Amino acid sequence: MGDVKISELTALVANPASDDYFVILDTSVLTTKKLAASYIATSGENSNITSLTGMTTPLTVAQGGTGQVTLADGGIVIGNATGGVEVVAAGATTTILVGGGAATKPVWTTATGSGAPVRATSPTLVTPALGTPSALVLTNASGTVTNLTLVTPALGTPSSGALTSCTGLPLTTGITGTLAVGNGGTGATTLTDGGVLLGSGTGAITAMAVLADGEIIVGDGTTDPVAESGATARTSLGAAASGANADITSLRGLVYDIQVYNLKPAVNGDVNKLDVFTKTGGAVPDATNPIIVSIPDGNGFTNRTRNAAYLSGTSQFIMADATNYWSKGSLDAEIKTAYVYAIWDANGGIVWALGGYSGFTRVPASITETDDDFFLLEASSTYTKVITDYCVCVGKIRYQYDTADAPDHTIQATVLDAPQVCWNPKSDYSRRYPLATSVTSASNIAETRLVEIVIKQSGKYEIHGALTGQCPGVDSLVQLYIKTGSSTYASAVQKARCFLNGNMVEALMPVFGSTIVLLNAGDAIHLGGSMLGAEGTRKLLGDNDAADITYIWFRRID
Repeated sequence: MGDVKISELTALVANPASDDYFVILDTSVLTTKKLAASYIATSGENSNITSLTGMTTPLTVAQGGTGQVTLADGGIVIGNATGGVEVVAAGATTTILVGGGAATKPVWTTATGSGAPVRATSPTLVTPALGTPSALVLTNASGTVTNLTLVTPALGTPSSGALTSCTGLPLTTGITGTLAVGNGGTGATTLTDGGVLLGSGTGAITAMAVLADGEIIVGDGTTDPVAESGATARTSLGAAASGANADITSLRGLVYDIQVYNLKPAVNGDVNKLDVFTKTGGAVPDATNPIIVSIPDGNGFTNRTRNAAYLSGTSQFIMADATNYWSKGSLDAEIKTAYVYAIWDANGGIVWALGGYSGFTRVPASITETDDDFFLLEASSTYTKVITDYCVCVGKIRYQYDTADAPDHTIQATVLDAPQVCWNPKSDYSRRYPLATSVTSASNIAETRLVEIVIKQSGKYEIHGALTGQCPGVDSLVQLYIKTGSSTYASAVQKARCFLNGNMVEALMPVFGSTIVLLNAGDAIHLGGSMLGAEGTRKLLGDNDAADITYIWFRRID
């Protein structure tokens, strides 16, 4: 065949034989060279291609190559579709390869912890630190997790688990089964319905049987309490049965709403003596049989106790002969009233006193027996009376004073006149003071004070005055005045003025007046009078001429 260009050659029907060759013409020098067919690769698999050192362009992926001329030492080859492969540089020993998603090569990511890699199925995690995961689902977990920190976890319903040394969970030991007392539980799996629960140290709580109607729980300070009722319970409590109870000997623990407790004033065998006894003991008060009295203290009342002799007092009053206490007079068969008082001494004790009137709340300091406000102290008492000490009336007696009797005073002991207990009764303070001696003058009698009284209790008073005048001539004028306040008559305040004109010779001319006023202890009440006449002796009549014809009378009404 003639010369043919390689491009014009038709495809060989078959591969050339190994002894065939190709002639190659070099037109620059007009020389030829032969290329044996054995040096030319055949189509398909070619085991005779042993070197591509002469290739300067890397094979593409489509040609079965990588499209790369070099690959990083230790790098990881990553596919890139038909493009040349990508190479991820070699990772450090503390990193793991993490995918970047579709069409994105993976990257090395720093790993935490140490040890063997973790696989998907049944991995074993040794002391993992999970950090603060935003969510975590553990399904069918088993085994032991140690040093796991969970922040506000929702654990669901774990089938099992032991929590030990957990911060914020106050359990001293891991819990299985019943929550023990030491971990804040009861240690019991069932409790009697309606039963009272009893502690047993670190042991399980136990329940009493349901209490029967009327039963109470009574303890002994050592063993478990027991249920009691009826006489057994009353005995345990030191209580008495209903009805009459001879076993009630003291109410010393009762401290509220007491006015007078356990007081029994009693007439002595000597009828001028009054004993202040206890009702329970029938004798003077002692530690077992005290007397308790509510006494004012300036801010209400406070319960005070007398349970022994105080300031040498004997708890007995002795009314002395020839002593007209409170100026109530001596008259056969006339029954008078006096009152027993409890004084609270500022030094801390009750002192007994006997007064002529109820209504005193402060101790009067008078030492004169005939004064309205005189207090007779219990015999042998060394107490000194001072107005700053408080007192309260706790009893009443009736007595007769007759100097013809022996002794002069007889304290009544029978029926309605027997000594009584009464607490803070309304004041009965009242008096009637007559004009003892008539005022006589040959001329007109100018306004003058006839009777003066000093009030011993503060309060509201009703006052009545009576004045009788007499003059031999006609055209007479009698005037009555009631004044209060100052002990000086001229300075006292006029509260009432009444008068009567008379035209009858030697006729008695009675005048009456009254008023209601508020007075303080120490204020004075004055009865004044005047008499005008045309002639003869003018007279304002007193008891020496006619008894109880001129007087001033008052009573406290609040």
